Amino acid sequence: MPKSKTGSTLQRDLFVSLAWLLSFAVHGAEHQARRKLRTPPKVAAASNEGELAIKRFTVAPGLKVDLFAAEPHLANPVAFCFDEKGRC
Repeated sequence: MPKSKTGSTLQRDLFVSLAWLLSFAVHGAEHQARRKLRTPPKVAAASNEGELAIKRFTVAPGLKVDLFAAEPHLANPVAFCFDEKGRC
């Protein structure tokens, strides 16, 4: 049979729980306020720079170059992942 908690242990647990809830509420409110202040990221308008760059590539026979991502669909690439079939 589990031991019952003493009064001081119950008070401590209640205090810790209330402190956690208060902390969560305060940080949640701060997060919401910061979200409202953010401005949307600036994304460049669509351009033909990618197509122009491809025209300057020297490509080995049998290979081809395709543009698969550019503004405005790709704003700030930081990583690419390729699978075993070469798909991005």
